[in-house]
Amino acid sequence: MSDLKPSDVEGIVKDLEAVAMSKVTIPPDATAMQKYTALFAPIAGDEQLNHSQVQWYLGSCLFRAVAEITAGNDLQAYPAEITDNIRQFAQMVDAPVARLRLLYSVYDAFKDPASRVPDLGWDHHRLVMMRVKDPTQRLPLLQQAAAQNMTVGDLQKQINKAQKGNQDELTVLTGRVKRAEAGLARSQAALKRYQQQHGANPPAPFQPAAKASAKVA
Repeated sequence: MSDLKPSDVEGIVKDLEAVAMSKVTIPPDATAMQKYTALFAPIAGDEQLNHSQVQWYLGSCLFRAVAEITAGNDLQAYPAEITDNIRQFAQMVDAPVARLRLLYSVYDAFKDPASRVPDLGWDHHRLVMMRVKDPTQRLPLLQQAAAQNMTVGDLQKQINKAQKGNQDELTVLTGRVKRAEAGLARSQAALKRYQQQHGANPPAPFQPAAKASAKVA
C-alpha cells in the first residue's frame, strides 16, 4: 500500500479489505451489518497502518453497510434510517457514534473519485467537508491546497481568511439593507401622518396648465 496516494480510496479499500479478510472469517449468510463490522474491526485496531488510509477504509465499510441495508429506500424522506444504522454499527464495533457519523459523512461527501484530490489526506478532505457547505467550492479549494503544498493547518487558515472576508462583505450588505428598510419605514410613517391630517388620498401630482394655442387670424 506504500505506492498508493493518501486519498487513492479505491485502491486503499481494496488493499485494506484484503488485509481484513486475512484476519476474519465471514459466514456466507452474514448480514450486511455483520459483514462490514467484521471487516471494520481489525483495521480500526491496527495502529501501524497509515492514518489517512485507515479513515477512508473505515468510512467505506460503514457507507457500504448502510447502502446495502437501505437499498431501495428513499433516504431523503427517511434520513433517520441512516442515523439508526450508524448507531447500530457503532454499538457493534464499540466506537463512538459521533466518530462513525463523521467517517460516514466524509466518505459520502467524497465518494465520487472526481471530487477528491488523491495527493491530500483524509484530514484535508474532512476539514473542507466540515467548513465549506457548498459542495461545488470544495474541489477548487482542495486543488489549491495541493498545488501550494498546504498542511491541514495552512488550509484551516486559508478557509478562516476566506470566510472572514465573506462575513465582512455580508456585514456591509446587511448594513445597507437595514438603512434602506429604515428609510422606507420613515417614508411610510410620513405618508401615514399626511393621510391622518389630510385624508386618505394623497394630493394629485401638479399638472401645469396647458398653454392656449395662438389663434391665427
